[in-house]
Amino acid sequence: IKADTGCTYVYTEIKHSDTEIMYILDGESPDSDLFSPMGSLDELEAQENQAYQEKIAVATNIVAWDMWGELVSGYAPIIHPDTGELVGLVGVDFSIDHIRGLLQNVLGLMIFFGVALATLSTWVFYKLFKDRFHALNVDYLTGLYSRRFLDYRMDKHIKKAEKGKGSLCLIMIDIDDFKQINDTYGHEIGDQVLQYTANLLKETIGANGYPCRLGGDEFLALITECSENEAYRMACSMNETHVGGAVHIPKDIPHNLAIGYSIGIACWQEGMNGR
Repeated sequence: IKADTGCTYVYTEIKHSDTEIMYILDGESPDSDLFSPMGSLDELEAQENQAYQEKIAVATNIVAWDMWGELVSGYAPIIHPDTGELVGLVGVDFSIDHIRGLLQNVLGLMIFFGVALATLSTWVFYKLFKDRFHALNVDYLTGLYSRRFLDYRMDKHIKKAEKGKGSLCLIMIDIDDFKQINDTYGHEIGDQVLQYTANLLKETIGANGYPCRLGGDEFLALITECSENEAYRMACSMNETHVGGAVHIPKDIPHNLAIGYSIGIACWQEGMNGR
């Protein structure tokens, strides 16, 4: 969107409180000083609040910011396609210099065109976000899918299996003695164990799976086109010796740290649902 429209900033957000918003996705490079990581908080502006309250797209007049310069900003609601719930906003900012260049320094047309472009850009981004909403739901630490995304995919594959067009199994993993790992080695090492487990899980289930992090040290993987024997083999391989395997072990994890897993499997049978 930035490349196609020339906008200065583009991002998505959710309402954190009556006075703050939380950034979810930011179009800036992660190396930039202007990048807002997922979970960053900022002040809730009046136009943003209007978009949340009325579920409509709104735009500002020209606003002069100390850090970012003069901008025209637009906000559009992101509506869940199934429930109609407002789940957040898309925000797009256009610099006045960019608008002047497009409209040959005609101030009146510049504001009109800026608002129109902001509205069009937010609408395009809303359509893209709607189509890719579930695919963007990932756990920030491990890079695995979220439980919400997994539930969505599970419902899809169960409907497919009910028509006799596929099979699916679940593997649930819990890291053994994870609290003791955190208490003994610290949370930084604990995070690396979580990341290592995520990579191991992805390597184990391959391309036909949807690995997700349920929360804490619990993981769940949905595997399509998988028999019970294949799921059992995958579960067993998770508890084999990992040193020297295909998955890279972070160098900071102590060599004497034994990583073990408690694992369960379940395979779909006719009449079962995702719950």
